[in-house]
Amino acid sequence: MKIDVEGAEWDSFLLAPDSVYQQIDQMAVEFHHVDEERFVVTVQRLKEFFDIAHVHYNNFSCDATLTPFPSWAFEVLFVNKRLAKSDGTPSASGPQPVDAPNNVNLPDCQAL
Repeated sequence: MKIDVEGAEWDSFLLAPDSVYQQIDQMAVEFHHVDEERFVVTVQRLKEFFDIAHVHYNNFSCDATLTPFPSWAFEVLFVNKRLAKSDGTPSASGPQPVDAPNNVNLPDCQAL
């Protein structure tokens, strides 16, 4: 499943019943904003069902004031825990080839 609904994703994920998440194998989401408590609650809920396989920060929205986040828009790939288990070890550090900037004319802000 892929979802990019310009900020409406937060409420959608909070309101979805568990049965919906049990049917999704992988989910690619573009999240918008990081500055409200409901965003933390939403990600905690998603992590009940999914492991985070990858995070990519969108360089259209880099903002150094959002520490620890480098951007207020970012893409996350979730993989259902019934399919794969994470051992908690971080993946390779630094941007990967899949992390090409969304806008090649702007500086990138991938977390290192």
